Amino acid sequence: MMQRPLAILTGIAVAASGLLLGAAPAPAAPARSTEVRGIALRANAAPEGKVSAVILLNGLTVKKEAHVSSYQRSRFGGWIDRDKDGENTRAEVLKSESRITASVNRSGTVKGGKWISAYDNKVITKASRLDVDHLVPLAEAWASGAWTWSARKRAAYANDLGYGPSLIAVSLSSNRSKGDRDPAQWIPAAKSDVCTYVKQFVAVKSRWKLSIDDAEKTAIVGYLATCPNLVVAKPATPLVTSLLPKATPKPKPVKHTTGGSGSSSGSSGTYYANCDAVRAAGAAPLHRGQPGYETPRLDRDGDGVACE
Repeated sequence: MMQRPLAILTGIAVAASGLLLGAAPAPAAPARSTEVRGIALRANAAPEGKVSAVILLNGLTVKKEAHVSSYQRSRFGGWIDRDKDGENTRAEVLKSESRITASVNRSGTVKGGKWISAYDNKVITKASRLDVDHLVPLAEAWASGAWTWSARKRAAYANDLGYGPSLIAVSLSSNRSKGDRDPAQWIPAAKSDVCTYVKQFVAVKSRWKLSIDDAEKTAIVGYLATCPNLVVAKPATPLVTSLLPKATPKPKPVKHTTGGSGSSSGSSGTYYANCDAVRAAGAAPLHRGQPGYETPRLDRDGDGVACE
């Protein structure tokens, strides 16, 4: 009968020694409930790869928006071609969300397919009648923390193909209606999309560690309280470099010992395969007498300036 108290005392001693030795405390479990103005939410169970929007919401910093007036669309750049397959981010989203195989022309522009605009449930078959929307608008992201980011991180955010909800194909009219507004100011006309939209809005903000303001959180809690299912695809922390094109290394001049036919400076040992290589190396234009200059191979008109 004395063994149990002894074990308890031993456990207390071990725990105390751990504190004395500077052992790190166990990380706090994420909050599974929240309450705003009398509206209470509790996280429901989520299967593998998913998470409750309540847990994500509780992880967001609540603070007033900042630097609103300094927002400029150009600070996020345009669509990019991440994998250099000739199709930019807009095209990739349109192809992914089309209910049938989308038609794409030779320039990589998506022309046709079949899309259902989630914001208003419109069925659209011409890509020109669609916008690819940033679920959390760029201006909203800017005021919620993106103003502190590097240009590369903002470009990655604007082209986030790493998390499905970040970018969505919707009708032109619904996107114009939404503009730069958040859930406190705008909600989809399609009632069937309200819960999905709000949950995904929270998830995208969580993915990019963006803040929310008081009005935003109040509105979000109010909408989520009407949703039968609060589970959303679990967002991973984005790796900026994986969302941007890989830099193409500049070709280095090739050394050779034979000299160039007709070259006035082939003996320098610097050789460029063509003018593209000269420009890529930052050496254009080449003047007679400079390393790598050759005529007529690079200076075809013989005026003493190559690759101008």
